[in-house]
Amino acid sequence: MSTQIATRPSRASLFRQLALKDWTLNQWPMLAYMLCGLVSLFLIASQNRLAYHSGFVVLISAIVVAGAHIVFACVINESNNKTLPFVLSLPLTFLEYSVGKMLFAIGTFLVFWLVLVGGIFLVILSQEHMLAGTLPFFLIVMGYLFVAFALTLSVAMIAESPAWTIVVMSICNISISIVMIAVGSIPSIGGSMEQDTPNWNVAAIGLLSTEALLIIALLLGTLFIQSRKTEFL
Repeated sequence: MSTQIATRPSRASLFRQLALKDWTLNQWPMLAYMLCGLVSLFLIASQNRLAYHSGFVVLISAIVVAGAHIVFACVINESNNKTLPFVLSLPLTFLEYSVGKMLFAIGTFLVFWLVLVGGIFLVILSQEHMLAGTLPFFLIVMGYLFVAFALTLSVAMIAESPAWTIVVMSICNISISIVMIAVGSIPSIGGSMEQDTPNWNVAAIGLLSTEALLIIALLLGTLFIQSRKTEFL
């Protein structure tokens, strides 16, 4: 008589299965947001001033909405739908679950963000009527959107509260225009936007470096707080 020995799934296998589950549930909305973002690049490439500004608005909106979807679908809804107890019944610690959830959320948003940022660079550098001096400004604004996503994700994972997540997300979205005005008012950045070549000066590099450090700090801080939690449900 043959006997079957049940093998315990590895943590890597569980991470893959959970990531595949999240992607399966969210792939079509994310592809729709990506399509909107790609359409916005065609508008930005237009020589029509109204189409240019409309494209930039659509681009920012696509990134913001995609980030919000990731946070709510992968973090908040899982808590609201009471699926967390099942996930924690798997051979994973709460910290490992948090790391897996964060890696999927950040990874998905990063791919989305990189495609659209790369598209901006391609459009500006390939179109003769576009001024390459705007690249530092655009990249700093896109970097702020990434910081806003990381902050919203951190609040969602730590607080597990739709209300607090919406409050933080709203503040970040409202402040986008303020950030754009503030960055454009910096002489070494705003004054270089009419140039044919990008000016990667100290101010631009400093702001981009600060944004990168903020993202890293938010993610590491979130994982630290998650590791200190004693109540998970």
